[in-house]
Formats: sequence, C-alpha cells, structure tokens
Amino acid sequence: MSSELLSQEQIDAGYQRFLKEDPQARALVAEQTQQMADILGVELTVLRRDETAKALRERATALGVDSFEYLLQFAVETDEMRQKILQARSESVDRVLGQKW
Repeated sequence: MSSELLSQEQIDAGYQRFLKEDPQARALVAEQTQQMADILGVELTVLRRDETAKALRERATALGVDSFEYLLQFAVETDEMRQKILQARSESVDRVLGQKW
C-alpha cells in the first residue's frame, strides 16, 4: 500500500483504526492463528497484517473507492495531509506515465 507515501507506522495505525471500525474485518483477522502462521512459515503479526490489508481492500472495493484513499482516511489525521499525499501520488503517477520506455 504505497509505502513511499506513508510510513509503516502510519499504515499500521491506519489498519488498527480500520479494524476498530469494522467488526467483520476484526473477526476475520482474529481468526488467523499461530498454527496458520506456522503452516505458512510467517510470523503471526505478518499474517494478520496481510489479512487486514486484504479486508481493507475488499471493503474499499465494496464501497467503490480506491483502497489507498480509503486507507488514508484511517492512517492520516487531517484532510490537509491527506490532500498533500494524494497530490504527491498523482505527481508520481504523472512522472511514471510521462517517461518513455
């Protein structure tokens, strides 16, 4: 989820706020057990973070919104900062699309 625009701390805080507001997603994440993590060969925190990201993307899709913009609602405190991040994202996309391959 666009780690160059958000710190891992912001993303983690956003995920936690999302889970507080979405009991269904919170239940799905809580279902991820140490046994499942062991079978997959990952840390339980990584498994649960991935499940949270998946739930957030699915919720955003159901709402018909971009998943990064939806994450921003939870990860960034102010509208001003959200707009700055979205502007930086737009400029980054414009730069990439403007490059010749």
